[in-house]
Amino acid sequence: DYYCVDFHLARKKFITPFLKTEKNNLFYISSGSLKNFTVPQRAAFVVWGNKNRKKILRKIQDQARIITVEDGFIRSYGLGSEFTPPFSLVFDKKGIYYNPNEESELEYILNNYEFSEEDREKAERIRKLIIENNITKYNVESFKSLSTLPYSKKILLVPGQVEDDEAVLLSGGNIKTNLQLLETVRMRNPDSFIIYKVHPDVISKNRKKDANFDQIKKIADHIETEADIISCINVADEVHTLTSLSGFDGLLRGKRVFTYGGAFYAGWGLTSDELIFPRRKRNLTLQELIAGTLIVYPVYYDWYLRGFVDCETTINRII
Repeated sequence: DYYCVDFHLARKKFITPFLKTEKNNLFYISSGSLKNFTVPQRAAFVVWGNKNRKKILRKIQDQARIITVEDGFIRSYGLGSEFTPPFSLVFDKKGIYYNPNEESELEYILNNYEFSEEDREKAERIRKLIIENNITKYNVESFKSLSTLPYSKKILLVPGQVEDDEAVLLSGGNIKTNLQLLETVRMRNPDSFIIYKVHPDVISKNRKKDANFDQIKKIADHIETEADIISCINVADEVHTLTSLSGFDGLLRGKRVFTYGGAFYAGWGLTSDELIFPRRKRNLTLQELIAGTLIVYPVYYDWYLRGFVDCETTINRII
C-alpha cells in the first residue's frame, strides 16, 4: 500500500496510474497527520522530491520505506512546471538521482547492474532515435539554427539552471549560481565563445529570472532564449554545467562535457569533473550509462494506451 504525502492536486491525477493496481491501495495524506500515524505493515510512503523526503524522514523516524518520485528524463511534450502529464517518472527507494550526498537507486544501478549486449544495443538504438528526432526532456522549444557564431573560436555552452531547484542546492560543489558557473568557465576559457542558454522554465515565466542576469550578460558572448537546447548543443564544442540534464544530452551527441557539481552522469569516466565521486566505482561506456538511466531506472506510462511501455515506445509517442 502506498501513502502519498502532500501531493499537489494536479500531481494526484497523474501519479495514480503509475502506482494503483488491483492488488494494492493508494492513499493521499498530509504530512501534518503523520505525528500520531501508525504505519501499516507492507506499506510505503511516497513523496515528491528530496525536500519532501527529508521532511517525512524527520517525522516517521525510519518506521517505513520512503519512495521518492521525480520526473523522468524523457518526460513529456510540455513543461513539468505546467503539470503536463508525464510519460515517465522515477521511483527511487534509496534517495534521488540529483542528490550526490547519498546513494540513489540510479547510482546503485550504474555501479552494480550487469549490462548485457542486448542492453547496449537497445541503448544505442535509443541514442540514435533521440538524436534523429531532437528529443529532450520536455520537447517544448522550437528548433532554430544558430548560424552567426564565430566558428574560428571554441564554442562553449553553459545551460542555465533554476537556482532554487534541489538539483542546484544539493549539487555538492562550491558553485551555487549560474553567475558563479559562468565566471569560472570564463576565467578558465578567456578566449572561447560562451553561449548562455536560459532555462525553459524561466523563459516561460514559471520561474524567476536570474538575480544577476545583468552580470551574466556581460560575461557570456551570446544569450539564447529562442532556440531549443539541442540546437545549442549541436553548435557547441563543449558543454559546461553544474548538474543540468543538458550535460547528458551533450554526451549522447558526442560532445565533451565538463561538470562542476554532482551530476548523475559524472564520475563514470565519460565527463571531465570538478568533483570526486568516491562511491562511483567503475567506468561505464556511453551505452551502459544510457541503459541504466533511460531503460532500467525510470517507469514509462502511455496515456493513450493506458498502460506501461518502454523507453522506445515513449520516444515514438512523443515524435
